[in-house]
Amino acid sequence: RGACAQPCRWKYTLVDEVNPGQYEKVVDEIDSSFFFNSKDLCMIEYIPQIIESGITSLKIEGRMKRPEYVATIVSTYRKVIDKDKELTQKDRKDVEQIFNRGFTKGVGLGDFGKSFTSMDRPDNRGTHLGQVVNANRDKVFILLEEDLQVDDGIEFTLANGKNKGLKSPISGKKGETVEIKKKGNIRRNSEVSKTSSIEGRNT
Repeated sequence: RGACAQPCRWKYTLVDEVNPGQYEKVVDEIDSSFFFNSKDLCMIEYIPQIIESGITSLKIEGRMKRPEYVATIVSTYRKVIDKDKELTQKDRKDVEQIFNRGFTKGVGLGDFGKSFTSMDRPDNRGTHLGQVVNANRDKVFILLEEDLQVDDGIEFTLANGKNKGLKSPISGKKGETVEIKKKGNIRRNSEVSKTSSIEGRNT
């Protein structure tokens, strides 16, 4: 129960059978991609419209997620549904931080194509943390645009376009420049994301 092979998160190559057993790529520029990888449906901003439409039950998908994800998403939606508090910027950040493949409001509200799918990667994107302002052979220097704590999950975009994740060995405050041991071909101006928060896991 709850098991899923997640074929929508696999890479595929789009081909055309030109002769029996002979295939050619339809799009030469794309070797393979996550064609069926939908973004995460996020309706937190549309709860009033959902309620007004007569819908009385919402299903929060969390069977393949960590308990922290379920707790964060359910509690935030519950807060908005009960109308005792307004959705804050921190609430939005918490929902985005806990896990996201990019967000969509779904085809029902007009998202199609690139606004509905994420063909470049099927995993958590996290939130923007900062930017590499300098890098040498051994270290990278990150200008933080958000606070960082020891054991937060962070991810670098490498020179080849791939991503390298690790647990942060240091803490820092927004506006500070911190240094971390270099892991892979990380260049100046590379984006740095926060993929998990130790604070959220301990809440």
